[in-house]
Order: sequence, then C-alpha cells, then structure tokens
Amino acid sequence: MPFASPRSCLAFLLLTSCSQFPIAGEYDRALRYRAKGDHAMAEWSFRRGAERNPTDFHCWNGLAEMLLHRSDFAGAEQAASRAIEISPTYGLAYWTRSLARSQRCGVDATQQQRLLLDLDGAVADMSKAQELGVERARIDRARIYALQRDFVRAFADVNAEIATRPSDPEPLGLRCIIHVLSGDEAAAAADREQLLRMKPPWLSALDRDLERARAARDS
Repeated sequence: MPFASPRSCLAFLLLTSCSQFPIAGEYDRALRYRAKGDHAMAEWSFRRGAERNPTDFHCWNGLAEMLLHRSDFAGAEQAASRAIEISPTYGLAYWTRSLARSQRCGVDATQQQRLLLDLDGAVADMSKAQELGVERARIDRARIYALQRDFVRAFADVNAEIATRPSDPEPLGLRCIIHVLSGDEAAAAADREQLLRMKPPWLSALDRDLERARAARDS
C-alpha cells in the first residue's frame, strides 16, 4: 500500500477537521485577546474565525460571549443560536444564550425590567446546559428562577449547589439574596453570619446587593 505524501496528508486533515474544530489561528488569537481584557479585538477575531469557517461553533459562541460583554443581547442570542444550530450538544452555547435571554440581569431586577426578558427561554437553555454538563448552569439557573420569583425552584437549585460546594461562599451569598427577595430576613441574616465566618472578599458588595434586593422586593 503506497504512503501518502505529507502535503496530501495535510490537505486531508484540513478538509476533514475544519468543520468540527475552530480555526486555530483566529480562535487562539481571540482567546489571548480575551485573557488580556481586550474584548474589542477578541470580538473581531471570533467574528473573523466564524466568517472564515461558518461551521465553527466555538468561534460563534466566543463571538456571542463578547457581544454579551458589551450588552448586545440580541446579537449574542443570534450568535449563540448559530452555534447551537451547528452543534446541538455544545452546552456552553446554551449557557451563553440563556444569559443573553435573561440579559444578565441581577436577581434584584424590578418587575418592569423582568417583563422585558425571555425568562422561560433562559430557564430552558440553562437546563439544557446543565444536562450537557456545564459546571455553572445550576447556580445560574437559580438566579433566573429568582428573577421569575419562583422561589421553590430557586432554593432547590441553590441548596443543591451549597451541598455540592459547602466551602464555596458564592451559592451561600446567592441564597442570602433569595431569602431577602422572598421576605425571609431572619434566614438571610443567618446566611450572612455564616458568610462573615467565611470572609469572602465581596461581602461589602453583597450588602449593596441585599439593599437592592429589598428595594426590588418592595417596589
């Protein structure tokens, strides 16, 4: 059996892999820009990678994340949807689209703000992301349930996160906010006392979030 030439092997690899994997140059360049905090250049590189290879779902989702960063929620949803069309089992794209549909609103969003969001679609996407193994999906779904004021499901998700990550203050901080939104100030105070012992660096920011949650609850 004759051996193929190195050039023909390279051509075969390019033809068979480019539709499944990101174009390394643009994708890697975009990741480097993003790591440096240069989101404008990261967006440009992700967009260029998607234009050069329209079936590159990694670049489409990277573009969606960059659009999300500058609050272009419609553009982010469209780019993430394109990634999902190309690869329906790519969990990160569902996670990104969920954030776009909920417009990354905090759980202290007012009722008027919440009415503008596609929260049912956001929950469906985040549930799919969890099913596909995205690590942050459950805690982020808890936030969306809290936005919907569906406290039963919000507490179910956040309590599961606390059970899974007992030494991580993030889910406990979220539960503290959800307690305030639900009107249980005593439970919120108990969670805050526990957080004081854990000493997270963002405790003062949490106090501001709690005040905003009280204002949203009473509005």
